[in-house]
Amino acid sequence: MSDAELEERLGFKNDVASWTAKSRPMPDWNCIHEELSRDKNVTLALLWQEYLEVYPNGYRYTRFTEHYNAWAKKLSVVMRQNHVAGEKCFVDYCNGITFIDYETGKEIKTQLFVGCLGASSYTFAEITRSQALPDWLMSHVRMYEFFKGVTSLTIPDNLKSAVKRPCFVEPELNESYRDLAHHYGTTIIPAHVRKPRHKAKVEANVLVAQRWILACLRNRKTLSLHRKTCSGS
Repeated sequence: MSDAELEERLGFKNDVASWTAKSRPMPDWNCIHEELSRDKNVTLALLWQEYLEVYPNGYRYTRFTEHYNAWAKKLSVVMRQNHVAGEKCFVDYCNGITFIDYETGKEIKTQLFVGCLGASSYTFAEITRSQALPDWLMSHVRMYEFFKGVTSLTIPDNLKSAVKRPCFVEPELNESYRDLAHHYGTTIIPAHVRKPRHKAKVEANVLVAQRWILACLRNRKTLSLHRKTCSGS
């Protein structure tokens, strides 16, 4: 049987280019990507089934995933994190305001604790006296109370109140911090040392807090440190 006869028996036209070039409806990959990020229960297989409901003659699953992976690789040349709602909370410190001790007249520097949710960037910020363990733990408690919930993962930097021994594979957490995580049902995964992109979300929100909180208070004289909680999105 010749090629022409075989193509005719299989239902193809003799003009090979005409049927090989036949296009199928391409999904909106931006929408696909957003749906995957919005809910951890949504899978690519589910989105492919929904795609076929609209386009019954669309791509098969293997080709569908190949197209998506090729599209996703073009998003950025650096590591790209997909944040699912309720999954991650990033926490970090930066230098806070300076207040004047009423009794001694000395200037006392403070720390600004910042925590933000991965998917929404909803942010909690408060001033503490130090990065010591009691301040560190209680800032987490107030943060969880403010969010009215606890994320599956909490991602801190490698400060001493959080991590006793940094390690790329299995860092050793401070015992009290580990107990707090066990109590609240969250998993602590410290960012890798000198890898700011692993916690880029909170780095960006620290900048926001510095510009819209600390910068606005730069000319004020403060005689006491009353806890103030700030939030934003």
